[in-house]
Amino acid sequence: MATATTTAAPPPPAATTATWEDLYIIPSSFDDDDHGDEEGGEQEGGSSAATTTATTTTRPPRVLAWPNAGPIVILPGFGNDTEDYESPFGDARRGLAPRLRRRGFVVETVRLRRRDWLRVARALGSPAYWRGQADVAPGYYWYLLRVAAAVRRAEKKWMEANNEGENKEEKPRVVLVAHSAGGWLGRAFLGDAALRAAGVAEAAQREEDRAVAALGRATGLGGVREALATAVEVLFSSPSSGRAAEEQATPLPSAPRPCVEEPHPSVAALVTLGTPHLPPAPGSGARDVTGGALAWVNEQWPGAFFGRRRRGGGGAAEEEEEQQRRRPSPVVYVTVAGRAVRGAPAEQSSDSSSGSPTAPRGSAPSYAREAYKAVAGGQGAGVVGDAVVPLHVASSSEEDGGVGLPGADASVVLDGVWHSMSRLGSFKEPPPSASGAAAGDKRGRDEGRAGGSRRGVRPWYGSGGAIDQWLAALKEETTRRS
Repeated sequence: MATATTTAAPPPPAATTATWEDLYIIPSSFDDDDHGDEEGGEQEGGSSAATTTATTTTRPPRVLAWPNAGPIVILPGFGNDTEDYESPFGDARRGLAPRLRRRGFVVETVRLRRRDWLRVARALGSPAYWRGQADVAPGYYWYLLRVAAAVRRAEKKWMEANNEGENKEEKPRVVLVAHSAGGWLGRAFLGDAALRAAGVAEAAQREEDRAVAALGRATGLGGVREALATAVEVLFSSPSSGRAAEEQATPLPSAPRPCVEEPHPSVAALVTLGTPHLPPAPGSGARDVTGGALAWVNEQWPGAFFGRRRRGGGGAAEEEEEQQRRRPSPVVYVTVAGRAVRGAPAEQSSDSSSGSPTAPRGSAPSYAREAYKAVAGGQGAGVVGDAVVPLHVASSSEEDGGVGLPGADASVVLDGVWHSMSRLGSFKEPPPSASGAAAGDKRGRDEGRAGGSRRGVRPWYGSGGAIDQWLAALKEETTRRS
């Protein structure tokens, strides 16, 4: 078994500035707009370096799907719904999925309803969970089955759209674009042999259809009956019981079967957006809320395990080179992290004479401090991240202090990019400058409150300019190998 990897201690707080407004990092390079990409745009040739930090001077060029680009499967983050990526706030133009489609990609989003996440509670009955020694079953295995079904749908869509003439039987390899917890769950999917067995993806699709229909029926009951029906469906229903089992030609796996020899053959790349790749370090003061599942993933497949930088078994150079040739095509790993908010000092420890900024209760810097503490341990004060996940556990960029996924092919760090799409008013943010507020500059107030947005939504990993930053890194790494 591979050695365990845990979170390094958070970096020491940087020197604080005079005002708490300076705890924000506000970009001017892009906002949540797509700058008319529905009419087309520039073709990006790829960034020149594996590690990229977004600048605040120029808008990134539009990146369109390149020749032989496979389909993209979006893996939602914890607590998210499919609609958060397809039509957030009811706006079908501004979702991550439609923005990628306008760039020419075939896109499929894992099908989830927010209430599906109640299934994670299945792990509460496991003693291993309370000891912090759980794996991805039973709390998260249902999610991996949904990924298997989505990968199958994406392959079929791509083949219907692209296979003609001599290429009629060509099968693509997908790119997993995984947000937040979807990133480490995507790593579990890559290494699970049970999920790649013949017939499993089809069986997972049938079970998904059954579960979606059952939740739809529960929704129509209303009130208390709906809540009870939903709880029964997500917590106690089993695909191996009753009529569902009779219709399953292939039984669904219920536990992982780790494989370290080769990755899932359908996956070409994994892009992680604000993913906490490491659990809190022992003694950091934070408990692994996954009950050990995240630590288990790192024990099985540490770092960019199936990437091109993976080393052999330490034999002679010729033998190791031969082993590399025999391996399947390596997976491209790209980590994307946001640098938007610095955790504020705790209110009770503020000292105006020391010059340390104290963020008001309910502001993003105070919220970020608590989120960073929960994700990585430590105090959270002075730590930089996307307001939910610290940069150092989401990034693989050594230059930026990233330790999240060693060996990744590329790391993109985006200034001013927040963890999730959200409207204004979630926090009590300040305007970017007192003079702008005094002058009644509405655009200035909106940019300050949104971290760059002019339309009431903060820039996040799925915003137009952000997408082009990480797509450029993905394109460079994938085309280099073709």
